[in-house]
Amino acid sequence: MEKQLFSSLNKLITPEIISKVSSDLGENSGKVTSAIGAIIPSIFGSLVNRGEDSNVENVLKQAGNSSILSNITELFSGKTNPEIQNIGSSFLNTLFGDKINSFSGIISSFSGLTSDSANKIIGMVSPLVAGFLGKKMLSGVSLKSILEQISSEKDNFLSSIPSGLTSVLGISSLAGLGSSFLNKTESQTKEAVDHMKNKVEDTYEDYKAKLNKKSGSGWIKWLIGILVLLLLLFWLFSKNSCSKKEMNPGANSNKISDSTSVKDSISLQEQKLKQQKQLTQISLPSGLKINAYPGGIEDQIVKFLQSDEYKNSTNDDLKNKWFDFDAINFEFGSGTQLTPDSENQIKNIVSIIKEFPNTKIKIGAYTDKKGNSSANLKLSQQRADVIKDILIKNGLDKQVVGAEGYGDQFAKVDINASDDERAKDRRISLRFDK
Repeated sequence: MEKQLFSSLNKLITPEIISKVSSDLGENSGKVTSAIGAIIPSIFGSLVNRGEDSNVENVLKQAGNSSILSNITELFSGKTNPEIQNIGSSFLNTLFGDKINSFSGIISSFSGLTSDSANKIIGMVSPLVAGFLGKKMLSGVSLKSILEQISSEKDNFLSSIPSGLTSVLGISSLAGLGSSFLNKTESQTKEAVDHMKNKVEDTYEDYKAKLNKKSGSGWIKWLIGILVLLLLLFWLFSKNSCSKKEMNPGANSNKISDSTSVKDSISLQEQKLKQQKQLTQISLPSGLKINAYPGGIEDQIVKFLQSDEYKNSTNDDLKNKWFDFDAINFEFGSGTQLTPDSENQIKNIVSIIKEFPNTKIKIGAYTDKKGNSSANLKLSQQRADVIKDILIKNGLDKQVVGAEGYGDQFAKVDINASDDERAKDRRISLRFDK
């Protein structure tokens, strides 16, 4: 089973699929991306909230035996056969019951899509999730193992779940999502270990009683005692491991895998350096405080907008002064799918720009030299449009005046350089306009 189910599933929905769905529904691609980016985490959240369920297991197995994954493009065309439509409906009914309409309303409100479009996209995504997980089960992976894996990845998708989902799932907070399942799993593990421990102790007592009737076998007593001690140590180690897993279920979810978790916007070295920094509070003119990295884009643009340099600048002066985002990343090869950890910087930028209502911004996106230049140009334009749409959706519609993808036009690093080096050319930036 993949180390990252969430990432692997998201990669099945390509930029071409997003574009096709947007065109068919007559909706903005950013809104479609936002909806899909909320539906998958919400389904994952509902799965771990339900825990092991025979109805879920049956639907997933049925989906795994279907042809869902063999033609994903057809699935998102809205022309799927009745069998696949029924699988999607059964899956949603099992997860959300009579609150499906509430779930659809939340996705519609969150993404800005019409109710009809939200319903249709949910109907496309739900069979895909079921088919993806169903194939894992057919390969021999149990539902319990799948739920444990999803729980361990919770930190990767939790922030993408709309807050209104708590009422649909009947929980008080998203932070506790899946805790009952994890507690039950640990309890079952502890019971099994306790059972083994009791059997060992009973066996030892039987041997002890027999040995006491014999002479000259003291060394056997010592040997059995040592074996029992080793088994008890193993039990204690297993208990501690279970406790640590519950306290930090996502401890291994951020390890980088060449095949599933490669980020495309910032180098591995830069990520490590960023992780070493400590977030600090940056004060805005209104007194609002945001959490950001010292010297990061938030810190830079707040200082710039309050400087004489900005106040005295003309549009020509501003055209060549770009500020690079340092925490907004796209999934590898995707023009539309942001990584889950990008949300905080988006929120920060929105807060800053709103503090300066007369300020206008333009988004720029760049790629490295690897690949076809025309494809790079298209990819960069998609990325620039996604950031623009997200900012507009968050209230900056009068301040975002443009978004342009430049492809590899300004790339400086050689095409044969390492990925870490080429990452310097892959970036999203903004500049100001008057």
